[in-house]
Amino acid sequence: MIDAAVRRWLKVGDPTALTARETLQRALAYGRTVEEVSRSELWCFRWDDEPAPRDVLERLARDTNLILNPNKHRMEIAVEEEALHPRGNAWVMVSVPGAGAELGGTLGRHRLVEGAPPATRRAVLWELTLGAAGDEAAALAAEIATARERKRGLLANPHVEDAVVFRAPPTARELARTLQAAGAER
Repeated sequence: MIDAAVRRWLKVGDPTALTARETLQRALAYGRTVEEVSRSELWCFRWDDEPAPRDVLERLARDTNLILNPNKHRMEIAVEEEALHPRGNAWVMVSVPGAGAELGGTLGRHRLVEGAPPATRRAVLWELTLGAAGDEAAALAAEIATARERKRGLLANPHVEDAVVFRAPPTARELARTLQAAGAER
């Protein structure tokens, strides 16, 4: 298996991330502990055998609007053990099991990739800059991640979404395996 990930984010300020930061700081009383909140969308790809996944993803980004709109998004690609470079010091990936699977079918149906199309998944990566470090930052990110009470948690609805906290910038392999496992569990 060969894993790859594409992270895309808006070129301009993200109103969803700004609203989340304000909600965390004021309504949920985290105050200055939550310094910044950013958000990226993730596409994860899992090929049985693809000799050049970066080239394929760069071509798809350049020649189609399936992965990003170049007028409004920036992006980065990571392959296998390469880590992404998200903002912040704690990261929460929120996904709906199976979301994004249709992209693989589209790639195959329109012959946009050679051979078997990859398994695909989609998620949101919340990028948090917290006034804490290490284990303390990860614990705070976990508390913020899932809405369990009216005044606790925000980023994921536990009834339909999975949330995973990363203590370091995630690699393409970690993201792809986590999303594949989440889809298989339900």
